[in-house]
This record gives sequence, structure tokens and C-alpha cells, in this order.
Amino acid sequence: MLDIELLSPAGSMDSLIAAVESGADAVYLGGKKFSARQFAGNFDDEEIKRAIEYCHIRGAKVYVTVNTLLKDSELKELPEYAAYLYNNGVDAIIVQDIGAGKLVKDILPEFEIHASTQMTAHNLEGVNFLYNSGYKRVVLSRELSFEEIKYIGENTPAEIEVFVHGALCICYSGQCLMSSMIGGRSGNRGRCAQPCRQKYSLTEGGNNLKSGYLLSPKDLSTIEHIDTILNSPIKSLKIEGRMKKPEYVAAVTSIYRKAIDNYKNTGKSKVTDEDIKDLTKIFNRGGFTTAHLFNKGTSDMMSLERPKNWGLYIGSISAVNRKEKKMEIDLKEKLNKGDGIEIWQKNNDNIGFTVDRIWVKGTQVKEAHPGQKNWVDYSGGEVGDSVYKTFDIELNAKLEKVYKNVDPVIKIPVSAKMTVKRDKPSEVILTDKDEFESKAVGMVPEEARKIPLTKDKLESQINKLGGTPFIMDDISADLDDNLSLPLSAINQMRREAVDELINLRINRYIPQNVSINLVKKKAEKHFENRIELQKKQLRLSVQVNNTSHVESAIKGGADIIILGGTKLRGHLMDYKKAVELCKENDVLVYAASPRIIKKEYNIIAGELKKAVEYGANSIYAENAGIVKYCMDEGINFAAGFSMNIFNHLTAETFLNMGCDFVSLSPELSINEISKIAPYINNCEALCYGRIEMMVSEYCPVGGSNDKCNNACSNNGNHHLTDRMGMEFPVVTDQFCRSHIYNSKILSMLESIGELKDSGIDIYRLNFLDEDKDEVENIVGAFKEALNSVQNKLPLTDKVNDMVTDIKKRGYTKGHYYRGVE
Repeated sequence: MLDIELLSPAGSMDSLIAAVESGADAVYLGGKKFSARQFAGNFDDEEIKRAIEYCHIRGAKVYVTVNTLLKDSELKELPEYAAYLYNNGVDAIIVQDIGAGKLVKDILPEFEIHASTQMTAHNLEGVNFLYNSGYKRVVLSRELSFEEIKYIGENTPAEIEVFVHGALCICYSGQCLMSSMIGGRSGNRGRCAQPCRQKYSLTEGGNNLKSGYLLSPKDLSTIEHIDTILNSPIKSLKIEGRMKKPEYVAAVTSIYRKAIDNYKNTGKSKVTDEDIKDLTKIFNRGGFTTAHLFNKGTSDMMSLERPKNWGLYIGSISAVNRKEKKMEIDLKEKLNKGDGIEIWQKNNDNIGFTVDRIWVKGTQVKEAHPGQKNWVDYSGGEVGDSVYKTFDIELNAKLEKVYKNVDPVIKIPVSAKMTVKRDKPSEVILTDKDEFESKAVGMVPEEARKIPLTKDKLESQINKLGGTPFIMDDISADLDDNLSLPLSAINQMRREAVDELINLRINRYIPQNVSINLVKKKAEKHFENRIELQKKQLRLSVQVNNTSHVESAIKGGADIIILGGTKLRGHLMDYKKAVELCKENDVLVYAASPRIIKKEYNIIAGELKKAVEYGANSIYAENAGIVKYCMDEGINFAAGFSMNIFNHLTAETFLNMGCDFVSLSPELSINEISKIAPYINNCEALCYGRIEMMVSEYCPVGGSNDKCNNACSNNGNHHLTDRMGMEFPVVTDQFCRSHIYNSKILSMLESIGELKDSGIDIYRLNFLDEDKDEVENIVGAFKEALNSVQNKLPLTDKVNDMVTDIKKRGYTKGHYYRGVE
């Protein structure tokens, strides 16, 4: 039988019930802490316990999300929380933070952990790196094609989980800093403000090319490809939507459940037009997309006109009677009284309202159908305006019953055996489909004085399982003649047997209890006896994208040169020449990997190895797959910013792998850095450059045209402009991925002393569109500033002049003084 899991979201208890009652094999939910959907309802500890019991009774698994980056101040809370989840039978936790995962595996080695999609696992080597680090399952990035997923699944021991329905991020999950940098709400902390759902204008050299919701994708739907997906090594099909209503969860889960069951039973999913229509009714953004799974991420995957729910197109206004305040709709779909509709006006904002009255042939009716001449109350719009149904009262009423019904929809088959024998205690035995067996013993029956107990009556009483999670599949009774037993006694035995069976089903998932105090004691080694180090050498690292910038950085005084990384269009790097320049000037040189490496993995790995053969000291790894490559090949490496090093445990985890140095997340404040850097040698922080806020398989430049036509070939001239007038550079790389950078340059030149006091000993500068003279001058100013602070001298006039120059161009200090929520 096909062994594949349907995994549904649960942002609330109602949604959890909706998921399980609609056929989910497992649910994922968040607690009040450490969850990537901080604006969902989420569950407190007692609610989590109740959710686990509800699911485990019904044979569904529960995964709890711990899928945010954790600050050092939060890590100490994790052991007790993880032990609580483990002791109550949570089947697995979903983790983003490498340090958090390491801590949990150290203190609770039997606790199953899954790697969140926030870990940006997108190649085989990265998946195997995570598997080797203790993650049984990996949730892949949503940017992979089906063929790429299939290849990974066939070549890794890790279980593979993929998203099959729901909202998409335009940026690789775990790599997006846009919400964080614009407004301080970090997606890596579960607080994304969704800047991708805002309006932007795309400009080229100051000329407006296109405006709209240029970063807003449609929702993913794979229901029409479910047969192909089911015939693959994927272990779990995940529905996105912890922020969605229970009705949404019920609708989507039930449709995918039906398709999976049909495929298991007949070899075909038998998805109907009505299934697709119901998915559209419940939520869509201008239809659906398979995104990268089954086609290249083109403009077809985008919802450029509107980022919210569109609803179902039901027709257009065919006539307006302003005097009677009515309008006629040329219906293409059924319309009910109580439905919510929205009129898309050509020249004004959309108008939405509830349909309170419908007239057909002058008579008020409850519903109207295509072909019927109908009128509804008029609230605006003109003839020809499109009408969408955004709320279907009929569908929602049906879905509401799924989680509000007192009697469960999905029930567990049980068989019952009832024994009533003369001079012996009566008993009932219940056995469920999983062969759990409960037994209840009652009173000794008496001789009947009037009407004896019959087999039919006995079976009828035992069969009363309403309000329980069980349904009678088979029943038998062994009853002596002419006996009497009170119905209340029979009912009591039935209730006791049901309660015991429920407890058996719950307790099968509960592991041997671990002592909270013992867990906390085991965790102490990660937090105690940390020794503050004396750092004598402050070094300047500079990342450059072309050979001429290598020369300028060396002239300016760079101690470490980081070559390339993402190969942006218009930037050429001669690795051999660049390495030779560094070696000639006694400068350390690292060859950087891109953040994202898919089918080009072998090419990139080969280029990095070639750079090492030329004499590069090490590889600067921005990708878990490259970390594994370096460890396998015995090549030194540094862990880059994209590894999301947010706390001392993550930093130490990489350093214990043999890492040269670690680059801390640019989302950390100086105060938070001071909890990490003083205790770790070779700790890098970004001090200058445009922060890359997004990396995406979708190109807003090429995607704004009907055909790409290599629209990005004149790279450097494209910007996205938001409603505040801020301009964000858009650059593409050799593999046609787009990279969106912050509108302002980060600069900590005037505050370099405070970074030194926080314990940083490697100061990173990134260059994007600066010319070679700017590179030399900026590197020189930072080098001079480092010399000043190391010798406890005031900043020189040269440094202060550069500070003034940078301020004139517009700059930011990022999160160093504000941090993220």
C-alpha cells in the first residue's frame, strides 16, 4: 500500500479538529513560543496536550514547530519546553535553528526532529548534511522542480516532505530579510509583515516599466498533478495554512485526502472539476500555480493585480437600475442569499458586500442559477464589471459542521464482545482496528422476574457510541437465557471500555518519561563555563565580485578577500588571477559559494575546488551542501551569513565541524552579539554594504514581460520602488535568479568601536555597484578605523570624512541598535 502522509496545518484547535476530521494523517502546530507563525492562534502547553490526545486517539501524528531562529536569551527556555513536548508524546518537532536542533538531540536523543523549509534545503548534499546532523525528515524548499525532488528522494536516507498546497514565498524561505530590514519584523522569527504582498513599480534607469503587486505569487495547488506526486519517493505532502480558517483546512484536506485514497484504491486520483472549484472558492489569488514544481517560475505564477483572495468568478454586471438600487448579474455560477461578492470596477476600487436579497422574475428567492434573469441589491459598479464570489455560504456551512459537529465525522472501527452469564460478572471487550483491546467488568446478572434481557437489546446498548471517536464494525453477545441486567449497568461497562480504549490509543505514543531536571542538567554544559577570550587581532574581510575590486581591496588594506559567491551579471571573476594577487600580497583568500545551488551543484563545486587548487586558503560556504562537500573533501571552510548563525550554539556547532570562522546573522543587535562573539574566536559581522534581502527563482525583470528576452542584460539599472519611494536594486545572476538588495547601504564605520566592544574580530565589507576607487577608499577608511579603535585612539579625519560621504548617499545601521522582534 502507498505509504504517504497527508500533513495539514493547525493554527487553532478548531483547525486541528477540521484537519483530522477531514482525513489528515498528521498535523503541524505551533506553541506560544518559537513558532514561525506568531500571528496564528497557536497553542499554550495545556492546549498542546489536549491536541496531542485528540490526534493520537484518532491515529494522527502531531508535529510541533520550533522553526524560528533563537536568540541566546531564549535558548535556555528550550530544554524544558522540548522535554514537555517529548513527555506528552509529540511525534516530532520542526526546527530551523541549527543550534536548537543540536541542543535537542543532545538532551533528548530519541526525540525525532525535522528540518524546516526555513533551513533552505534545496540540493541532495544539503539534505544529507541535515540527515547526518540528526534530522530524520527534511522539508524541501518550494523552489524545486518535481524532477529535482524525485532525484533527492531517490538518493537520500532522509524522509522528504514537500508543500503541495497553499501560500508561496517569492524568496527562498530562510533567506528573506526584506520584512526585517524594512520594518523590523523578521520572517526568521515568525513575524513576517509580507512586504511581497505590497505594490511596487519596476524601473529601468528611472523609467517606469510596470507597476503592481510584482512580488506576489499565486497560491500553490498540485491537485491536478497529484497522481504524479504520489508515484514518487516523497514521504509527506504538506498543506500550508496555519493562518487560515478551519473551513479552509477542512476543504483542502478533504479534497487531497479523497484524491490520495482514490489513487491508493484504483491507481487514479479522480480529481473532479467540482474539487478544483471548491479549492478556488475557499481561497485563491487569481487562480493557482504549480510554481516551480511543474513549470519554470514565470509571470504565470504571479498575482500581479491583487495579492488577496480573489474568490470565484461568477459573471458580470449586465444591467443597473439606479432608481430601484438593483443590478442584474449575468451569472456563470450559482449565487446564494448570504454569499459574499466583490465587484471589480474598471475605474475605482473594488466593492465587496453580502448578498441579502435576490430577485428572479420579481420574486425574492434564496438562490439564482446561470441562465436565470436575476437582480440583487446595487452597491456600485457599471455594466461589464466582473463579479467574484468571495464567500460561499453553502460551502462554508458544510465545512463548519466538520469541526463543530458534536459527533465526529471520521470514526475508528471497533468490534465488541459482550458476555452475560449466570453467576458470573458481566463483561464487555472492545477491540479496535489497530488491535488495541479494552475490557470492562460489571455486575453479576440476576434471574429475570418479568422481561428477560435479549440479545438484540444488549447489542443495541453496546452499539451506542455516539459522541465517541468509535463506530461499531462488528458485535457479538454471549447471553444466558432468562437473565436480567439493568441498562444503566450495560451503559456503564460500555463507557468504561470506551475510556480504557481511548487511553490505550493515547498511551501508545507516550515515551518513557524523562526527568525535566535531568534534561536541564544535561543542557547546562551548553551554557555554563563559557570563557571570554582575549582577542588581539582585528581583521578586515572584503567580498568582491570582480577582479579589479580584488586589487582595490588589497590596496585599501584588506586582510581577507572573499571571491565571488553569487555570480551576478556584468561581474567577471578570474579566480586564478585573483588568488595570485592575494598570495602576492600575503592576504588570505576564500572562494565563496552561492547561497542557492541546484542542478549546477557539480559545476559550482568544481569551480570552488579549482580555486583551492590555485591556492585559495579556504571556501566560504553559504550553503549547507557546500559545508558537506568541504567536510567530505577535507577542505577548510567558513560559514557564511546565509547559514543563519543567530546564537552561540549554532556558532559552536559549525566551529566544531572545523570551520575557520563564522559570520553572524545581520539581524542580531550589538547587545545580542555580545552574548556570542566574546566567547568565540574568529567571529565575523557585516559592517558595510547593501544587504541582500531576497534571492528568488522568479525574476521580476523578465517576469514583467510576456517573454524574458534577456531583459536583465543591462544589469544594475533595475529597481523596485515601494509606496514610500524607496528604491531596491534588482540584479540577476548567471542562473537567472534574481537578487533584491536594500535601498540603503549598511555602514558601521562611525560605530566600529562598539562592534569591537561586542567581541567581533572580523569586520566584513560587501561591494555591489561601487567603482574600484570607491572600494579602495572605503576599505582604507575601515582599515584606519580598526587601527584607531584597536589602539584606543579617536577616529581620524579621513575616517570621519568617509562617514560624512556615506551619510550623504543614504545609509542604515541595520539591526545593530534595534534588533528584530
